Amino acid sequence: QVGRDVAVDGAGNVLVTGFFTGTLQIGATVLVNPMGNGGAWDVFVSKLKVTDGSLGWARKFGDSSTQLPRAITADPLGNVIFGGTFSGTIDFAPPAGFSFTSMNSTYDAFWAKLKP
Repeated sequence: QVGRDVAVDGAGNVLVTGFFTGTLQIGATVLVNPMGNGGAWDVFVSKLKVTDGSLGWARKFGDSSTQLPRAITADPLGNVIFGGTFSGTIDFAPPAGFSFTSMNSTYDAFWAKLKP
């Protein structure tokens, strides 16, 4: 597991993004990369509560290829915005079917906004 970027939202909550293989546990949430240890990297995004440092939520994005986050921030409405690069397909479901496929098996850029 590798942390890539950290930010603080307007309420003081801590936002973290990074990438991992195998299994990543953040608080009570377990994120699983189906490629296992040593496979392709998946992106994780998490929010830690300012009140006590406990996990607000955590999500993962990826497929059998590599996805790497580069940066994370929050807008004034509390939406979490993150971006990076990916090969293969990066799936932001839900909503169902909201995914992107890179061109010619090369790396493409992505950015996403998660509502609070």
